[in-house]
Amino acid sequence: TMKKVLLVVMSMLLFTAYSASAKPTKFKNIKNLNSTSWKLVDLQNEELVSQYIGAKSLGIITLDFSKKGSTVSGNSGINTYNGAYEVNGENITFSGLTSTQLYGPRNIMEQEYKYLNILPNMSSFKIIDNKTLKLITSDGIELTFTRIK
Repeated sequence: TMKKVLLVVMSMLLFTAYSASAKPTKFKNIKNLNSTSWKLVDLQNEELVSQYIGAKSLGIITLDFSKKGSTVSGNSGINTYNGAYEVNGENITFSGLTSTQLYGPRNIMEQEYKYLNILPNMSSFKIIDNKTLKLITSDGIELTFTRIK
């Protein structure tokens, strides 16, 4: 019957989708942060807030390092930001960060504010297994990112 055919087709599609998503993404070994992109997964051990408004997802925080290795940009949840960064060994500094000034839901604005205010205080970084980036302040506050590019 048609129901059985649909059930079999849907099962095959789900299995295929699961199989494809179960494969870990392989990234090239990182020699430096140039041309890498990251998504924030942990902001000072707090659960991140995100929500959809129409087709737009708010609350997703990203960090993109330029190919040339001196500028950084990303999405801070509602707004976009950019600035400069410098790496010296395991030390990292961010400076001259600027952001667009759009408004959004209060909980996401608070999260964005916290992120944009802590980013300039980062002093060192660690890359774990080519897929996790930890930025750390001199007093031990950490931001944890997962690699997206």
